[in-house]
Amino acid sequence: MTPITRRMPLNKFDLEDSSDETVTSELDETSEPMLAKPRSNKAGLLILFLLAMLFLGSTAYYYRENVKLKNNDLQKAAQESTAELVNKVSKLIILPRGETPVVATVTDPEKLKKEQAFFTNASVGDKILIYTKARKAFMYNPKLNLIIEVAPIVLGDQNNQSQSASQPPLQSEQQSPIGTP
Repeated sequence: MTPITRRMPLNKFDLEDSSDETVTSELDETSEPMLAKPRSNKAGLLILFLLAMLFLGSTAYYYRENVKLKNNDLQKAAQESTAELVNKVSKLIILPRGETPVVATVTDPEKLKKEQAFFTNASVGDKILIYTKARKAFMYNPKLNLIIEVAPIVLGDQNNQSQSASQPPLQSEQQSPIGTP
């Protein structure tokens, strides 16, 4: 190690003074002056990116789970509503067993009256219970708690069968003015 002599001011007044005071410091010949290295932003950006992906992934997961729960709640509510309706109607008439009916609500009775005689006495809000296996349809008025009409269902492949003249069939293909609950 060799001593290096540098002229360094000792204080702010020495800047103006031109004295020959020197300070000796020892430096390693192999050492280089320490310079501040610029920090790499790549590592910080990578961490930020990973945190953002973790946040987005967890948000998507919890959103899907929330949608599944809502769908399950809607299905459960529809099943409970159907079961309650079947319970009310079964007190008035014997319903087919072994199947759950498709339930529809009359929303435009005037249009339905023009299309099928089954809907002659229909009013807004009437419930239609459709049993496809038993091939029967029941119209129920929840306000009056009455069965308004009962009719056989004619499916698309059974148009050739004869029907009772007193009760025209309910054709399942023409139910557009009926809304489902």
